[in-house]
Amino acid sequence: MIISSFFFGSCKDCEQNVVHEIPYFNSIECLGDEDIVDCGTEEMLRFLYANLVYPQVALLEMIEGDVVVQFQIGINGNTINHEVIMELGYGCDEEAVRLVKLMTFIPGKNECGDIIESTMSLYVRFRL
Repeated sequence: MIISSFFFGSCKDCEQNVVHEIPYFNSIECLGDEDIVDCGTEEMLRFLYANLVYPQVALLEMIEGDVVVQFQIGINGNTINHEVIMELGYGCDEEAVRLVKLMTFIPGKNECGDIIESTMSLYVRFRL
């Protein structure tokens, strides 16, 4: 679940901090979908939970909770500058970052149509 998104970039003739086209998860399943952003969000969640490996220590201790990872989406769609802003511990923080590093996005664009970097925060839920 995306909790917040903050965008920034540069453009000479339009507002620098306004995104007209938000980034979305890069999924072949969404090609041709009219609501590609919602489809991308659904596919991103499927990807996260299909690839999540519950840390052994967290399993043994019966740990559940959320990790929030903040990251940037580069102009090439890769995630960079990962930072855990809400920790859970027991190996869950590292697993959440590992998952986000695997993800790629279609980058956002500003009012001028220029591809720009953006910052996104993502909840990763750990439930037994």
